[in-house]
Amino acid sequence: MERVNIYFWVIPILYLALAVVFYLVARNNRESTSAAMAARAFAIALASILVETQHGLLSRSLVGFAVPLHWLAIICTLEAFLLRQGKHMPRHAWWLFAFGVIVNLIFAFILPNVGVRASVSQIVGALLIAIAVPPLWRYRRGLFDRAIAWVALISLVCYVVRLLLFLLWGYGSGRSPLLPTTPFTTVFYFTSGIVALMSAMLLLLAITADLIERHYKTAMVDALTGLGNRHALDRAANRHKDGSDVMGAVLILDLDHFKSVNDAHGHAMGDAVLRAAAQTIQSAAGSFGHMVRLGGEELAVLVRADHADAAPQLADVLCQLLALQHVGSGDGLVPITVSIGVAWLAADEILGEGLRRADIALYAAKNGGRNRVVLENVDAPGRQCVTSPSRFAWI
Repeated sequence: MERVNIYFWVIPILYLALAVVFYLVARNNRESTSAAMAARAFAIALASILVETQHGLLSRSLVGFAVPLHWLAIICTLEAFLLRQGKHMPRHAWWLFAFGVIVNLIFAFILPNVGVRASVSQIVGALLIAIAVPPLWRYRRGLFDRAIAWVALISLVCYVVRLLLFLLWGYGSGRSPLLPTTPFTTVFYFTSGIVALMSAMLLLLAITADLIERHYKTAMVDALTGLGNRHALDRAANRHKDGSDVMGAVLILDLDHFKSVNDAHGHAMGDAVLRAAAQTIQSAAGSFGHMVRLGGEELAVLVRADHADAAPQLADVLCQLLALQHVGSGDGLVPITVSIGVAWLAADEILGEGLRRADIALYAAKNGGRNRVVLENVDAPGRQCVTSPSRFAWI
């Protein structure tokens, strides 16, 4: 058996470990397509390095397939990163891969030339990464996304530098096999291992962050409307109480005659009306504070303290916007109107008390004919709002 430096077993073991780790992550979380793709990438990278270096265990005739496997591992790794954004490697990356495979096989079996093969290996690898860098760079939303974009750039630089070293060290015209113990091969596998480890650690951290965010949304977001749920309301109440996110006003909205919509058009239409109303509220009031679904057709807007004086105007805008909306159905259009109760929070007052008083104002709006805004009668100084009597009622 050909003697191979123990160093060239280190990276295969690393790739095997990473393939297993990502496989287990993907198995335990079926929604993580990134993890499944990363497991595939490191399994292919393992096959590539074994074919390239372990000549004593594998047939030398397989060496010609090591480079295409290496490119395929690059594509799968980049695909794993892009899948987190809901994207895929562009189609022309696969055309480049196919072209590289043809060139590689020609100079591996028909016109054997290790210099051409190694040069093409670095060129195609660099181009594949260059194709993925722009979408990764544009998606730099968080810390992990920025780090992933930088690792992709570093990897691209590695390929360019390795190509220059390969040519400077005089391997470019060689026809003899490029042995695993040559300086270039050592540099190649060392830098590949470092970049692979960095990529794997970042991808694992990013996938973990994605899982935490997904579980957080599941726990805090109402599945039907996309607004916060009762857990989100409790969290907002705690943050208001400890002063980290102080609310100044509360709006409670109740969709008018919602039961009649369900009875006349079915629950699917009722759900569509709820979603449409929630989207309108989110779009119009998203910058003012937090939106939550209290239950059924009852929604709430928690207005931060620095926007509290604008609560009446915000309520009026929401009332008008929703009144302009109609949700289509097979037997006509379903109009949306809403009754809104508004209450302000005094200093050091808990959120629950404001919700209670906003609920009282809401019932006054419903009893007053619906499709209107009712403001609580607040005597606290600085809470007087200039309103039009024709648009608002006071209790």
